[in-house]
Amino acid sequence: MQLNKKFSPSLANYLNQCSLRFYYDSLELPQLPIYVPQADLGSEIHQIIKLYFQNIVDKPSSKQIRHIAEKTFEAVFTLTAQKAKAKRLLENFITFEIERLKSWKTYKPELIESKLELSSETCKTTFDLNLPEGMVTFVDFYGNKTLIDWKTGTIPYIDENTQFQLAFMKMLLEYNNHNVEKAYIVALQSGTVLELPRTTNGWVTNQIKHILNIIETEQFKPHRTRLCEGYCKYELRCEFNQQCLWM
Repeated sequence: MQLNKKFSPSLANYLNQCSLRFYYDSLELPQLPIYVPQADLGSEIHQIIKLYFQNIVDKPSSKQIRHIAEKTFEAVFTLTAQKAKAKRLLENFITFEIERLKSWKTYKPELIESKLELSSETCKTTFDLNLPEGMVTFVDFYGNKTLIDWKTGTIPYIDENTQFQLAFMKMLLEYNNHNVEKAYIVALQSGTVLELPRTTNGWVTNQIKHILNIIETEQFKPHRTRLCEGYCKYELRCEFNQQCLWM
């Protein structure tokens, strides 16, 4: 089996969560209808942050940061059932931005929710990676030589998957001539800031090659976790030993 789409951090995370689910997707098998409210919440918060930076002035005051953030939230947010949680995320975002204002030379980012791509030819010649469709990622925030990835879930520490995602973004930024001195995860649920440990491009490309090997050799295995029940569209197929009840 060969990867027939652009490689991205989200694809890698999806496969690492459960490679069998990734395989079932490729077969376009029947699925259970699944609704994940956290995904909708994350999408709206990211949209609010993007619009906030489009509307904020170059050198805002603390009051302006709060005013623009809250005004943008009220104009955009639609998920009434999750509004209390979203308000906490917004408050932690405002707190972070006010603190950042005090020490950063340049406040507004150079890139916000920006798409970066590499062609298959560049992947091969630069990183020795066989990716027929190339690579792609979305950068939440880049400015002042710093990369920030906003997370709306709880991130207590940087695990290997999170490290890969952040290092992948850093690698593509640097290839596109953006100097990255620091890279952070900002977990808006808890208000914590986690810095990317020293990570080489060689480690990133080795992780990609490992994932490609799983796909090419079809070493797809189920990974049972607490998220299987109610969150996996192939829950019944796994439960009944890969036999779908409606086929």
